[in-house]
Amino acid sequence: GTKMSRKKQNPQRASISAVTSAISIAAALLVLPACMTSKREEEINSQLKSLELRMIEMEKQVQVRDRTFDAVKNTTEESSRKVLTAKSELDEVRRQLSMTQGAIDELRVKMTRVQEGSTNSGLNAKSLSDDSAVARMSELEDWQNKVEKRLIKAELLAKDAHESNGKQKTGVAIKSRDELAKLLSSAYAQKDYAKVIRVASGVIGNSNSEPMKTLAMEFRAEAQFQLRNYGKAALDLMEIIDKYPSFERKPRALLLAGDSCVYLKQLRAAKALYAECVRQFPDKEECKASKERLARLGV
Repeated sequence: GTKMSRKKQNPQRASISAVTSAISIAAALLVLPACMTSKREEEINSQLKSLELRMIEMEKQVQVRDRTFDAVKNTTEESSRKVLTAKSELDEVRRQLSMTQGAIDELRVKMTRVQEGSTNSGLNAKSLSDDSAVARMSELEDWQNKVEKRLIKAELLAKDAHESNGKQKTGVAIKSRDELAKLLSSAYAQKDYAKVIRVASGVIGNSNSEPMKTLAMEFRAEAQFQLRNYGKAALDLMEIIDKYPSFERKPRALLLAGDSCVYLKQLRAAKALYAECVRQFPDKEECKASKERLARLGV
């Protein structure tokens, strides 16, 4: 069981390593104002480190559960048991994330008090707002949004695995990507979203062609969004973003996934998706739209 778990985590090792490196850099940069007592400095440093480690652990847990749902393809008793167990573990991660939010809020209040104390004392010390501790706190909050985004995807996968009940999609005899594009475009233009979903699901479930599966998933997500099935739309879009990071319509996928999360009232996940769009595609129209949406989100 342990060896198998390690093998399953290999694809994610690079991302975990990158996250760990980012934490190390942030930790090295932390320098607190001279006016702070060593006790308060130690408290804030310790709490930041604790929260960062908690984020790493939660991210790992979500990654494992994510792959569990993705692997369930049948209705055996063992598969059903795996889904229930993984769902229970996700609920625990959700609880931990909520507790982490409380801890972050408390730490922010503490840092504000330290800053106010420095100002009131009349000491000519560097403001906490200029300090890298604040930057580190901001990084921590951004990270929390990203963990929230992964958690939402895993929860949507759990729901999808339960609802699909392991049924394989009906195959559709489509030989090329161009043929598929023509068929899906025609159905979508006629607002026959049910047909788009039916055809796309058949391709996703039966085709070995990654370009065809990607195209089918894009159209299915757009159709689900039009039908206000925001959970299913978000799941397809986040799946494309994760599996095919360089595909050409990624800006659209990030924007639409963010919009889907807003409708699902998952604002932190939406913020992470919009922020990724702004960061990666500053020259795209979707970047402007994402900035406008971020300005409206009070999270």
